[in-house]
Amino acid sequence: MKTLPARLLACCAASLLFGSAVVPPAAKDPWRTFEDNWLLMPALQSGLEAWLVLTLVGRVRALVRTTGDVDAALASELTARFGKLAAPFLFEARAWYYGVFLRDGAALRFRGDRHFTYHANQGNASTQAAFIFVLLLELPLAHLLLHCMAPAPWMAWAADGLQLWALLYLVAEYRATRWRPVSLDGQTLLLRYGMLAADQAIPLAAIVTVERCGNDVRRRGGVMRLRQCGALNVALTLQAGTRLTGLLVPLRPVHQIYLGLDDPEGFIAAVRAKQAPARVEQ
Repeated sequence: MKTLPARLLACCAASLLFGSAVVPPAAKDPWRTFEDNWLLMPALQSGLEAWLVLTLVGRVRALVRTTGDVDAALASELTARFGKLAAPFLFEARAWYYGVFLRDGAALRFRGDRHFTYHANQGNASTQAAFIFVLLLELPLAHLLLHCMAPAPWMAWAADGLQLWALLYLVAEYRATRWRPVSLDGQTLLLRYGMLAADQAIPLAAIVTVERCGNDVRRRGGVMRLRQCGALNVALTLQAGTRLTGLLVPLRPVHQIYLGLDDPEGFIAAVRAKQAPARVEQ
């Protein structure tokens, strides 16, 4: 059996939990097997995570030393191994790389001829770091409380493991925020925003307008907001019918993108400057 994405295993575990709650006791015989062996699911998922880390770390480090482009190294290695199933593995690999293995972010190189940061936007990265620090302070207190109140001591350790796993993603998001830029590469906008948002490659020809905006943008259909702990200050209006990828949804229609950048005026000027020659040729 081929390896399955971690999200699929998580969905299976959630389905079993839901079934345990709603299936009547009289018809619950098939569920007994799953309930008696429920620890196999997180054990299998943890094994997949460990396998992913151990098999990739050496190869990816070698590629990063050669090119400095960790995104390209991870994408090429995982695509070669998993083909169309590479997307969820790429998400997990980025979490481990930025959360654990990243040592010198300044040495990283990213595709693009103009780069724009967003970590300083209203203290974006600093706020993330403060939140991580608070969670680290809370971890031993929560462990002590659970150890005293839980029916079994292993429950406190299991909660610690889950919290540390969540911290892995928060640390990875913080480091990706500091080092992964939004970039312009020729006639393409490479929209990287942390690690928890799906990357986008948008042709500049698909951008109708680019302008300043305020921070009071509500969530609604067809709108993508990228701001983390900062403020929105740039609005991109896309051509009708534009579809972008998401972490959980493969493709969805998007007509506007709002994002927060450290230098919104410089970004707007750069996009318009690259669009001008192409529109003149048309």
